[in-house]
Amino acid sequence: MNCQTIQNRILALPDPRQVPGPLHEHLSGCAACLEWWKQAVRLEQLLEQLPVPAAPNDRKAAMIDELTAAGPVIKSVPTLHRPSGRSPLAAVLAIPGLAYVGGLAAAILVLVGGWQLFRTGPAPVAKITPSEDPLLKAMVRRDLALAQAKTPAQRLEVLGGMADDLSGEARNLARVATAEELRELSGLFRKVVDDGIIKQARDFPPHGLSVSERKTLFETLAAKLAEAGQEADRSARESPPHAQPALKTIADTARDGQTRLRAMAREVL
Repeated sequence: MNCQTIQNRILALPDPRQVPGPLHEHLSGCAACLEWWKQAVRLEQLLEQLPVPAAPNDRKAAMIDELTAAGPVIKSVPTLHRPSGRSPLAAVLAIPGLAYVGGLAAAILVLVGGWQLFRTGPAPVAKITPSEDPLLKAMVRRDLALAQAKTPAQRLEVLGGMADDLSGEARNLARVATAEELRELSGLFRKVVDDGIIKQARDFPPHGLSVSERKTLFETLAAKLAEAGQEADRSARESPPHAQPALKTIADTARDGQTRLRAMAREVL
């Protein structure tokens, strides 16, 4: 088996920290795969720190009522879905289309964690933790806020902050990161804007906010994207050539998002 096959098999394990004998033998003799495995294990540890939304407040009482009701406790045999056998890392990265905002937030957090671990910058990967890396720490905080958000408006505000964090990181790293690393950051920014902010705004329920409040929310988010686009344009003009395409992508994405949000604000009835 070649190194790519070994790495794919490790990624498919339910837990990459538990490597079976044949794969372990390869790791013992291959320094490159051993280093890759260490990074995959570290990323798996980051996944375990993903925040989980709290259960509804009335769920405990409802369960107690069910258990104390007359008749048998078990009324039907549930159908259990077999696990896919993939690790959480592989499962999150395979979310089709990032259709739900929770899946988007989890995927962004995982991708940022992987980006930090696998990037070629000067920081040793073994020392990167959510409590030490500013961007990863910010993404964990945003993910937790999104899990705790009770309204669509709150979720939109959190997604707007997430977009700010990613665009700011790209500007800060424009002179030190590689073109590929910056391109990955610009891709994450686009996912948050297109699959997060714009989708949530388009699907915003008609109730909950007044017409004027909804217009104000959309206009506020549009203004934030406009500012992000202007900052990215300014940074592109002052950055090395290799960094300019990613920054221009962020600027274009921000301007497109701003245009669509303002159009939706005008259409609010």
